Amino acid sequence: MDAPSESGFRLFGNLLLPSHLGYLATLASCFMGNQTSLTKRACPVTVSLSPRQYIELRGNRRRVLQHFYIQVRPLARALEEENAGRIDILVDQEGRPHTVGNLERELGATNHFVIGPTISFAIPLRADDRTEFFQLDVHVCTPDLFDWQFILYSYADAWCILDLCAQNFGFSIDGTGLHLRVAEIEKTHPQDCLVHLTSDPEAMMRFLHLDANRFAYGFWTLHDLFSWVTRSRIFKRRFIKMTASGFEHRIFEHRIFERPMHLVFRTEWLPQWVEVGADVDFGSQVDRTSLTREALSFFNKTDAHSDKILQYRVATIMLWKKIAKALPLKGAGLNHAMKSLMAHLQWRDGALVLIPTEHLYYDEVPSFGRDEGKTYVDEIVVPWVLAHWREAVALFNRSGSGGSTTTPLR
Repeated sequence: MDAPSESGFRLFGNLLLPSHLGYLATLASCFMGNQTSLTKRACPVTVSLSPRQYIELRGNRRRVLQHFYIQVRPLARALEEENAGRIDILVDQEGRPHTVGNLERELGATNHFVIGPTISFAIPLRADDRTEFFQLDVHVCTPDLFDWQFILYSYADAWCILDLCAQNFGFSIDGTGLHLRVAEIEKTHPQDCLVHLTSDPEAMMRFLHLDANRFAYGFWTLHDLFSWVTRSRIFKRRFIKMTASGFEHRIFEHRIFERPMHLVFRTEWLPQWVEVGADVDFGSQVDRTSLTREALSFFNKTDAHSDKILQYRVATIMLWKKIAKALPLKGAGLNHAMKSLMAHLQWRDGALVLIPTEHLYYDEVPSFGRDEGKTYVDEIVVPWVLAHWREAVALFNRSGSGGSTTTPLR
């Protein structure tokens, strides 16, 4: 039986989640290492903390922070994770008015670095010795997301593993909640295809078939943590074995694949448990379509999902009507040009392009959502189409569909 994970032994490792890539990547590169800098000066050397040191230092700094914030909670981690001289504490935004300079003085820090919602302090290990330091990271959170971010950022690398799997089922886990990516529009609008499902950590765990009570109990070893993660119905070892080039968020995946905890999981733990996450285990029949239907029902988001699709379909119809009106053609010529554009026009990385092969499905056809308004269509899309519609017709004719009387969109 696992040893109880008492508060004194619930440590926390490095944060790394999609919603915090920018500032955490910078934080990792300019603050964490022994050869890096906090501001213009060299960063002090941080030393690994023993459990006893960690408990004492964390308790002292937690009491200081409680004078400034209403909610102050150290983040959890497995005891076997290397702490690298860091203490992580989550706080909310409400509390006694103060400045970062006030915090630095009260915490006994010699320097600090602010990126996004995280304030990192360099604090001498001993007041009379400025040669060894530990790092205190204070993560400021809005009160409405406090419980969610506490769960998600505790054992954060484990949640990163789950997010890698979730992406393959059309979900996303980040600092604001669990989201569903709408399959019908994610190809053309990857930044605006999310339906928020929940920011309730217990509801998320129930849906993913994770044991919330076991999580609350804490994990004494990495084996216990990995065993818990891999019991989720979305965990599949084939997703973990994929290379970083197979994912959308390049910086994120390259970093997560090289992180110590993920490396241990992928290169040491998984090979010892060959049956874990195999397609015959843990709901092997679950696919994206069935899981999407279940999620919309479970979280009561069917209407939100339908509304988002409807918004894009209406916007798509309006877009093509505007293009048809702008083209200097009528009758059969206009119909042929419209078919050509629908077959070969595509948005790629925010730009309009003509692709050599035809679209087969409506979700591949360009569309516009509610955030892309009339000005953008009139000033960018329509002028571009007027300049390139003849190229689209030529592509359509060469593809062999030019003589067809039916649209290539089936």
